[in-house]
Amino acid sequence: MGRPYGPQNNDGVLYDVPTLGNSQEESVVSYRSAAVDGDDFVYEVQREFELVPDIEDELEEFSRLTRMGDFRRAKVYFTNHLKDHIGDAFVFIHYAEMLLEAGDFRSIVQLEAHAQNVFPSDISRTQRPYLNWKIMYWIAFSSNQHDMRKIFAEMRDAWLPVDPDGEFDSTQIRIFCLLIRLISTHRRLVEPLFLPPDPASWIDWRATYQQLLKENRIWDLRDILAAFCIWTRPLWGSFERIFFECDSPTTFFQRIHDDWMTTEADESTHLTLLEIFSLLALSATTYDRSTRFSAAAILIARPISETVLEMYPAQAITRPILYWLLATSTEELLVQSEAQLSLSRPESPGPGLWIVPKRLGCGIPYYMPIKSDNPGWKALEMPNNAKRAVEMALGAARFLGDYSLQVACLQELIDWSKSPALLFDELSKIQDQKQGDLYGHLGTCLSQYLLCETEESKRLLRAKISAFGFWENFEYLPTNHVLSLAARDVLLMALSDEEMAAFDTSIHAALRFSDWLPGSVRQKINYHVKGRSNINPENYPDRRFDIVEVGRGRYEYEPEYRTARRHVQSKLRKKGSHERLRTQPREASRPREYSSKSPAQHRQIIRTKVETPHKTTQQAKQQIRGSLLNGRLRTPSPQI
Repeated sequence: MGRPYGPQNNDGVLYDVPTLGNSQEESVVSYRSAAVDGDDFVYEVQREFELVPDIEDELEEFSRLTRMGDFRRAKVYFTNHLKDHIGDAFVFIHYAEMLLEAGDFRSIVQLEAHAQNVFPSDISRTQRPYLNWKIMYWIAFSSNQHDMRKIFAEMRDAWLPVDPDGEFDSTQIRIFCLLIRLISTHRRLVEPLFLPPDPASWIDWRATYQQLLKENRIWDLRDILAAFCIWTRPLWGSFERIFFECDSPTTFFQRIHDDWMTTEADESTHLTLLEIFSLLALSATTYDRSTRFSAAAILIARPISETVLEMYPAQAITRPILYWLLATSTEELLVQSEAQLSLSRPESPGPGLWIVPKRLGCGIPYYMPIKSDNPGWKALEMPNNAKRAVEMALGAARFLGDYSLQVACLQELIDWSKSPALLFDELSKIQDQKQGDLYGHLGTCLSQYLLCETEESKRLLRAKISAFGFWENFEYLPTNHVLSLAARDVLLMALSDEEMAAFDTSIHAALRFSDWLPGSVRQKINYHVKGRSNINPENYPDRRFDIVEVGRGRYEYEPEYRTARRHVQSKLRKKGSHERLRTQPREASRPREYSSKSPAQHRQIIRTKVETPHKTTQQAKQQIRGSLLNGRLRTPSPQI
């Protein structure tokens, strides 16, 4: 039989690959027995074998190309050497991982039909290869489809038996990292998983870090840190509590550098550390809008980048180097610009609502008008040195076939361009025709409203966003997706002279999404729709409610929490009920009922919540209102 899959040592290997070997698989077994001297039996066993080819070297090379971000060559290599073995579960999973890293969501969704042959219907839904594939499929499906109910239904069947305290090898790490990536945008998916809401409490990450260090599994560390830098907000104040104690960002990165950059450090170690530091720096500038964490990462990583370019010049066009270029240019722009990315902090925001998505590199803001108001595109010009670096990274990403990195570079260039029309066209084609990123493409189209200056441009944009179709069920979507749908309906009305002539406002088109939007957006809608509210959100002293930042971090629901809580407190004060207010500080990462609970207790709490449906809508609203008053960030998940 073939040797079982297990984590491999990192020496000279850029990824942990399954050890298949040149094995013989048993196909026929026959038995014949005969009695000798009463109780003795002699068994004659005849076994026939068929040869399974050794593809370990091919898988290792394919994984190396994937890790270096050379997806164009990886696809060609797979076609020439591994395509005939795609029926093998490990080969199939490696191919799907390559597509996910490249950002090719459409191809992953199309693999579902072939997956039925790789994973038959009678296979256990708790097997790690199956779970690995399903989570990748759910990530791609959530970016590619209108309705998310399928994910909720499949998760309840597939993930429930998984034990977070079980064996934690490379496959399990990959599963957890994919899961963190999935629930970072779909926060309500924590409930059908029956896991604690904060991944930091799933396992002992400090012990895991020491285990990875002992076994020299630096690529597994890269996957973990990349997952947590999407989930954890802000980065500093959370990371050091997860993996080890430290007193500053500099000591955090220095600890990682000193632990892994030993005298035996090879090409793989240098490239992986450079990618780790670049990803963390890029995440800090993108999500936190802070240079404290990113500057520390870049300071430690700069000598590594110089070493890579000097000692390994053949790796000059690889994903770690390109992430480094993008991270340094983004950090430089953040330092130079007091506006912190021009459109993200508009000086004259207009009467409508600005939404600033948080994505890798930069999120392009879009605008939700009250009527047909349009503040226009008012961007600053990117400094030449930063522009050259981003354009260099974009050109290399095109050559490598890295769709995700192309999108990040184009978004950065667009946000700092006075005439971004051609860049918008290229970005739209990548998201629509290559990635199959439905919601990313929708957000790009929404941003183009700021460029509409003529009747012809308005007509073309209206036709473009109308082609996305109709979302009948949106209650299973994450908040940032619902916000995009609401903005789309508002723009469809604002871009139509006939509809604007029949209604006072265009923002009332977002009313059907109202219950699923952040509280600050609901206040804006209700205030501008006659007869719904007389509370002017402009009177709030915190202007963050006007520029809603919808991200994939911990504070995704914070604007809704803070706005609704302040509104409820204001009403209670008017009634003289000061003693009813709860002002105790809330925990940063989890609701209070999850404090000091074991993983089993966490799962029981969530199981009780999921299996107890709300009897009436009024009871659900009362529970939400009580949760907001008590300082809880979570909202109940709708029942399937």
